Amino acid sequence: MSAISAQVVGETPGDRALPDVPATAPGTTQTAALEAILDTIDRSIVDCLHRSSVWSRMADGTLPGAGRAGYLEQHWEGMRVLSSVAARFPGVDPVFRRALREATTRLGRALDNAHASPRWRDHHVTMPSMLQFRRRVVEMADEQDALAFAAHAYARCAAAAVSPFPLGDMPTAATLRSALASMALRGHADGDLAEEVLTEELSAALVLVLAHGSDAVSYTHLTLPTTPYV
Repeated sequence: MSAISAQVVGETPGDRALPDVPATAPGTTQTAALEAILDTIDRSIVDCLHRSSVWSRMADGTLPGAGRAGYLEQHWEGMRVLSSVAARFPGVDPVFRRALREATTRLGRALDNAHASPRWRDHHVTMPSMLQFRRRVVEMADEQDALAFAAHAYARCAAAAVSPFPLGDMPTAATLRSALASMALRGHADGDLAEEVLTEELSAALVLVLAHGSDAVSYTHLTLPTTPYV
């Protein structure tokens, strides 16, 4: 398991080895392969975020408050959108619904504190990448694609875990990983196909998450910060 998952559950990397599973357990090989994919995605999320221009500018203090606020608000909106339609996916493990609900609430409270008021919601701007994500959510709902939904939920929970705001205790990373791997195998008995589908969905989810950073940087060229953001 990766450093990003450790931040979700408050563990140290050394605490996070998956428990041994008997070699005779059904689906063990396929599950291990899928969890290896999730390890790779976790590392990719951390690496891509840390290499992005929005992250660099947040780190060195050159991103104006409005841009930082807008970026973090997109994470909140993404969680809120997924949480609002979660009930339409009966095939999704309940752990994802709980994770989205808790992450939405905690990100909202953190932004309330950062803005010193919950009134930021009245002025929240939905950026182009979020409009694109909303369209993807509608597609997933229309197609009843529970695996795609869970993949996007996983990627966004992982990205939120490395946001500047600690989210506190969340459903364990091991639980999210196990639930997502099980869903992939239930939907695709062929282990190779399950790996391919899951990889595609997680990669698409990561691209949409990264697009929020580009939007936030562009946003700073179009508007000026009106209030301090700490």
